[in-house]
Amino acid sequence: VRLDKVLADDAPFDICSFQFALHYSWSTEARAPRAMANVSALLRPGGIFIGTMPDANVIIKKLREGPISNSFSTSTISELLSKQH
Repeated sequence: VRLDKVLADDAPFDICSFQFALHYSWSTEARAPRAMANVSALLRPGGIFIGTMPDANVIIKKLREGPISNSFSTSTISELLSKQH
C-alpha cells in the first residue's frame, strides 16, 4: 500500500521511528522496498529515519546459552528496573 496516496497531503513527518518491528513489513521480497518507499515518501526533506531490527543470530545464541527465559535484558536495564520497584 502506498501510504502517500492514503494519508492527507499535509502528512509529511520529521522523524520516523520503526523499533523492533521493521522485519514484519519485510515479510515478502516485494514488501521490503514498498516499506522503505513509504518511509522516504512521508519524510520531509532532511527527515530522520530510526530503525531497529532484532538479530536472529543473537536471539538464537542467547536461547542456546540458557537457561531459557521469556525475556532478555542487559545489566543496565535490570538495574534500572530493580530501582523502580
